[in-house]
Amino acid sequence: ITALCRRLDELWEENQGNVVLFTWMQFLKEETLEFLGIQSPLEIQSTESESGQKHAVDVSAEKSKAQDLDPRAVQEVDSGTDILTQLLDFDEAQKQKVFDGKVFCCGICYSEKLGSDSLLFKECQHVYCKACMKEYFEIQIRDGKVQCLNCPEPKCMSMATPTQ
Repeated sequence: ITALCRRLDELWEENQGNVVLFTWMQFLKEETLEFLGIQSPLEIQSTESESGQKHAVDVSAEKSKAQDLDPRAVQEVDSGTDILTQLLDFDEAQKQKVFDGKVFCCGICYSEKLGSDSLLFKECQHVYCKACMKEYFEIQIRDGKVQCLNCPEPKCMSMATPTQ
């Protein structure tokens, strides 16, 4: 991030007196990975010695590196924060937004409903309107199948989640 801050400062100097925002956005969008030498945004490279063991970190070298960091690039991150969990939660929320805006045909009543008025079984991807599923679940519960509320599709064994 420090290297990116320095490059953005260079672009600022090169475009002195001109609007620089578009130049910054173009650089960040199209040239960042190449500038940082990253081949794939999905792969994180770690340096290893010839014996296959990761290099030990020199504490004094780390302290001098920390002094060279751009203060704009340093983020205070809570050590208890699990970034992967946050990313997965964000991804799930975005998928739900997309689902909520689409129109689906209920497999029971055959009416078209928005995703926000529908229920998606995650395992099998079958979609039914919430009204039909409410009735279906009530019938299953009355029949004593409280522990196995499943998808109404014949021969489908997908189970409803607790929130469903």
